[in-house]
Amino acid sequence: MKLAKIYNSCINCDDSKYQCSGVRYSRLQGAFEVMLLIIVGTSVGLVVKYILNKRYLFRFHARNVMRESETFVLYVLMGLTPTVVCWGFRFDFHPLFKTKEMRYLGGVISLASGYLTHYYLAKRFVFRVEEI
Repeated sequence: MKLAKIYNSCINCDDSKYQCSGVRYSRLQGAFEVMLLIIVGTSVGLVVKYILNKRYLFRFHARNVMRESETFVLYVLMGLTPTVVCWGFRFDFHPLFKTKEMRYLGGVISLASGYLTHYYLAKRFVFRVEEI
């Protein structure tokens, strides 16, 4: 119900600006809103995925804080390439094929290839077992 009240309180001031609950938004902010949401979602997902992979998939325990930091930085670096590939699929499939189904297919392909690539990179370079 609160969401409906917020939508009802949004009024169209003119063609390029909106006022919602006393805050003005321009269309320029709206254009970057999707990219901002993707970046925030990717960042939060990265941290959660790191914790879950480290604990449950690889059963990795860092011996100290420095090693934990190195592991996280390596994990992030190994995730950059698959993430860029995923974004490429997601952003390119819809404009290329212009159908909702192809947009979803691009999302499925990007997620599957991204997770698979990131898993093998993390297994080989990040969560490796150190011999003492």
